[in-house]
Amino acid sequence: VGGTNTRFSLWSGGLHEACQWATGDSATLGEALHAYLEKIGRTETEIKGVVVAVAGAVKQGRVQLTNGRWSGDVRETKAPCLILNDLAAAAGAVRHVAPDNQKVLASGNRNVDGMMAVLGLGTGHGQACRIGNTTLAGEGGHADFAPGDEEQQRLIGWMQRDTGGRVRVEDVLSGPGLGALLRYVIEEQELSENAKMALEAGCAWEALATGHWKTDSACSDAIALFGRCLATECRNVAMRSLATGGVYVVGGVANRLAPALCQEAFEEAFRGGKSGRGVTGLSASVLKQIPVTLVLDENVGLIGAGLEGERLWSQDSR
Repeated sequence: VGGTNTRFSLWSGGLHEACQWATGDSATLGEALHAYLEKIGRTETEIKGVVVAVAGAVKQGRVQLTNGRWSGDVRETKAPCLILNDLAAAAGAVRHVAPDNQKVLASGNRNVDGMMAVLGLGTGHGQACRIGNTTLAGEGGHADFAPGDEEQQRLIGWMQRDTGGRVRVEDVLSGPGLGALLRYVIEEQELSENAKMALEAGCAWEALATGHWKTDSACSDAIALFGRCLATECRNVAMRSLATGGVYVVGGVANRLAPALCQEAFEEAFRGGKSGRGVTGLSASVLKQIPVTLVLDENVGLIGAGLEGERLWSQDSR
């Protein structure tokens, strides 16, 4: 369950009868589950358990969506129910995604036993770390964004006009964040006529950037800036968690940006720029080993939820 879209699926060794609709169409877990089962012609008694991966902090089996009105509680289902953070679910699934459904943003030598870090870019921004079968989900999107170069410092200064001083990671690295970056860019650079017409017709800023980057230099520059900001945050997360198992980027926004993100430019920003200025010594040697991978499967959260349910209830049945 994300801020924009909800995806449901049955799980039996894989995804079956997957459906998607707007999160705002359902206010609660019970309502959403009932709508899904009705759509596929099933009843709750046929289900062994329910796993919900949701974009929000989970407390005592209950969650409130961070960017929306949706809420969930384990008591809303007749079947056993587990609610977990969406990035926690994704962290359990990223290594199950086929290589052709991944894009390398920065090369490195992944330690399969090391800590992994996962960043989720969507309506909001989520983060989680995983080592072995243990996942730690946090609220990294609500931490302060740390600019990695002079251009990013100017961007943060511009954004502080609206925020009153504090700029979160989520304000920069999310769908709305991409829209903000495009508005920042066009203060110095005009949109093309086609892009202007799309904006006047009601196109959202984020969609404008991802839809016109090939033909509009302002949209292209906004996405390039987004990529450098993402590289900065990936670097910070990699160092904080010592993510020798790799950094993974997931989410709908990341998927839409995939064709426009250049590995060479991203890797250069991740390593600290052409000269590596500011990233030296231990930091440089660590970052050289850590790969960054963009996961192109938008169902990675669903897969992670299914795997967690399989692990949980297969243990119960033994």
